[in-house]
Parts: sequence; C-alpha cells; structure tokens
Amino acid sequence: YGFDKLPLKLPRRSIEPAGKNALLECKQQIRENLVKSGANEVLTYSFVHGKLLERAGQDASRAFKLANALSPELQYYRLSLLPSLLEKVHPNAKAGYDEFALFEIGKGHVLDEPDPAEPGVPKEVNTLGFVYAAKKPGQGAAYYVACRYLMNLLAGFQATGKVRLEPLASADLYNNPWLIQMTAPFEPGRSAVLRDVTKGSDTNGLVWGVAGEFKSSVRKALKLSENCAGFEIDPLLLQNGSEAGNYIELPKYPKVEQDISLRVPADVRYRDLYDCVWDGLGKAQPEHTLPSLGPLDIYQSKDDQAHKNITLRFTIASYERTLTDAEVHAMLDAAAAAAREKFGAEVL
Repeated sequence: YGFDKLPLKLPRRSIEPAGKNALLECKQQIRENLVKSGANEVLTYSFVHGKLLERAGQDASRAFKLANALSPELQYYRLSLLPSLLEKVHPNAKAGYDEFALFEIGKGHVLDEPDPAEPGVPKEVNTLGFVYAAKKPGQGAAYYVACRYLMNLLAGFQATGKVRLEPLASADLYNNPWLIQMTAPFEPGRSAVLRDVTKGSDTNGLVWGVAGEFKSSVRKALKLSENCAGFEIDPLLLQNGSEAGNYIELPKYPKVEQDISLRVPADVRYRDLYDCVWDGLGKAQPEHTLPSLGPLDIYQSKDDQAHKNITLRFTIASYERTLTDAEVHAMLDAAAAAAREKFGAEVL
C-alpha cells in the first residue's frame, strides 16, 4: 500500500494529567509524618525464615511457603511487618544506637485468604509497622512513646476521633486470621487495639491495628530490650480518615487551665477514668465554650501497689466572655464526684 499513503494526522488524545493514586499519596504522607517525628524508614525482604515467625509468636503454618526459595532464610511470605522490624532492633542496638524508631510500609498475606475481587489469587493486606526501642527508659514507658508517634500520625490525618484504644486482652478479634497473627507478638496486658468508633459508618467496630509492648518470649527470642514497643495498622484507616481541613474557631477570650489529680485503685484503666471525668465535666459545662482534657501524669508509689495517681489537665475557654473560677471549679467538682461514685476516686 505504501507508507507514503498513510495519513499524516496524529490521533487525538487527552492531555489531562492522570489522576493521583489515593493509597500512594497516603503512604507518602505517612512517610513524611513519621520522618518528621524522628523515625527512620527501612525496607526488609517480603520473605522470611520460618523461625523468625515462630520467635515473633506467629503461626508459620498460616504463611505461604515457597517451593523454590532463593535461600533457606527466605522460605515464607511474611504474615505482617512486625517480625521483620523486630529482627532489626538488636543489630542496631549492638551497633551503638541507644534509642531509635523504625517503620516500614508493605504488605502481608495469610494462607487461605483469597482476594474478594479475584478469588484465584491471595489477598494482599497493606500494613504499616513501627517499632521504638531504647536501651534505657527516657521518655516514659515504651508503650506511651510508641503511642505518641501513633497519635501524632493520626492527628496528621484528622483520624484521632475515629478510633478508640481498647485493651487487647479483652478485645474481640472476630477470629480474623490477619488480626490474630498481627497481634501475636504483643503482650495482651500491655497492648491495645484500635477500634473504629465512627458512627453510622460501615467501618464502625472494625479493628484497624494494634499498639503496645511485646511478649517476654518475643523479647527473649529476638534479644529486645524491655524498653521496646510498637504498632501495626492498616493505612486505609488514615486514607479514609476525616475530611482534611476540619477547622474549629478558637475562642478569643482567655482560657482557664486546671489540673485534677485522682487516686484510684490500681486496676482502674486510664481510658475508663478519662471517659468518666470527661462526662462529668460535660454535665456542668457552660454554653458556648471549648473544653479539652489530656493526660499529664500517672504515678504509682512502691509503698502502695493497690492504688495509682492519675493527673489530667483540663483547659476551657468561652466564645462569649471570661469564665469565672466558680464555673471552672463547678465542672471539676462534677468530674470528681463522677469519678468518686464510679471508681471510689479520691481527689489529691
């Protein structure tokens, strides 16, 4: 026919830029947030040794095993990211790093969990793993240090109010194999799951991840220090967080700040006391005000193991006027009364 007879006309095509991938954008924001907080990103192999899974408390029989592994050290597809991160803690500590934080963004697979969209292939679970380790306690218990990283991350995605920390020991994991394997390295009595509390949403009640310290068997097997904690969550929690740009106007009148210290039985959970105090404050809260309540200190004397002291900092400001001391004291009295009635709390 001849190339010279072909029409010299380019096909029409759109020059609009391709849409951004929401998950990739979320992962990049996660990296930026954790790096700014002082953590270091690592990239580990997706395949691990079966002994590593066992040392982390996971069940190797639930992992995919390669028939033609490149090395005996890389026989199993990992169930979650935490074992790979925990394996890197001791070498870094041995190299002279007294305090550090590591994180990784990757995927995990669980045997007999097919992809809902493609039943013929395994389901890929996106996950974010984080580990904090220190030779000596410096910023408090390792659990609270790891939680500070986590809460800062949630705040960056406006997702703080979407989840509630619930003790792992009593949490319902719905026999979900991914959740069971993900939480396996964590000590139930010193860890918490992230439960979705979004009202009217399909995700309400779901467990998005876990945060806490690790079992003594895991610490011993992987040579971890006692000051070691971490978390593992599904990045979809952050991608599906509250709408960005939420704004609350700040009051122009001066704020009032007061601390309240309560002596409670040692078995009272901080979260339960916090909720009780917050509800008590709300009963006496004046209209058109902006209150906030946060932790300040938790102390337990060696001479009194049956009780502990929890100090909360309460801040409030009005949009209409300067609040009086009597109004603030009325709120604190209502909160103390609620805590005394429910937990037998004593104001210090």
